[in-house]
Amino acid sequence: MANIRLSHIGVIVKDIKEFSRTLEDIFGARPVSETVKDTEQKAFLKMYKSGESFIELISPASEDSNVQTALKRMGEGLAHLCFETDNLEETLDLVRKHGALVFTKPTPAVLFNRRKVAFAILPNKMIVEFLEVGEIH
Repeated sequence: MANIRLSHIGVIVKDIKEFSRTLEDIFGARPVSETVKDTEQKAFLKMYKSGESFIELISPASEDSNVQTALKRMGEGLAHLCFETDNLEETLDLVRKHGALVFTKPTPAVLFNRRKVAFAILPNKMIVEFLEVGEIH
């Protein structure tokens, strides 16, 4: 069976630079990556560390981005929980068996040094991301 552990939380924001100040000044979080553009997701991404936890900031890179659609529909806030797994395909099969809908195929992610990620919606409508094992930063 695959080993699965919580990796980070993803938060959609209108402006990464603006929200970064909030994370740094109020919560003492520190950046562990530069802001990168992921052309596959049509999004800007930046990773932060707060204590032992990681927070991924996500903002739309274009008007036709799914991130832009989510931002308009739900506003800023929690986008997903990400779980790291040592066997991505096995994990996706497992969540499908438990009623989840996997809505993206495994795709290399810019923010994670091209490690593959996939997204699913759990039966309770929560979005989760699955990430191949490796160092975050």
